[in-house]
Amino acid sequence: MEYRIATAQDTPHVENLWAYCFEPKEDPFFQYYFTNCYEPENTMVGLEQGQLLSTVHLRQYNINVRGAVLPTSYMVGVATHPAARRGGVGGALLKSSLEELRNRGQALTILMPSKAAFYQQYGWELYAHQWVNTMSLEDLRPMTDKSLSFGLLNSVDQWTLLDPVYKAYTARLSGYAERGEKEWKRLLGSF
Repeated sequence: MEYRIATAQDTPHVENLWAYCFEPKEDPFFQYYFTNCYEPENTMVGLEQGQLLSTVHLRQYNINVRGAVLPTSYMVGVATHPAARRGGVGGALLKSSLEELRNRGQALTILMPSKAAFYQQYGWELYAHQWVNTMSLEDLRPMTDKSLSFGLLNSVDQWTLLDPVYKAYTARLSGYAERGEKEWKRLLGSF
């Protein structure tokens, strides 16, 4: 097996594997991701005899940990072709990815795995659980004073409305993503 950074020529194969493992090419998120977010230079691939068998996307972020801003990769889209599963291809890709990240000076990675045990065997540990909580704006109104107003964003250009809230919320925290215009627009565009 050969493990390396993807090239532009690998893109159709990376897309095909993503479409097989996650969502079809017609899906709006697929179209958004491969139009606005996919970066071959931040994607590791595993190939055997010229066939792309596995991928992991190394989404680039800066994480603030105790006041130090650290470059990190959020590893997403870990995928192995069904014909190559259970043969160690995915694990070897992850090890190669970690070596690539060490060469880049990145000592920290982020994962949000569906099966944490798979990654723990390669040295990852759980740092935090993610909770998702939603509520309607009407349910939120009684919790605030009358000076606040609520609304929905209808453009990624409205990121400036969220930025000061995020900065105030994270001011005393550790382990959060630093966000500028690019990161905000990428995040909001994904919704």
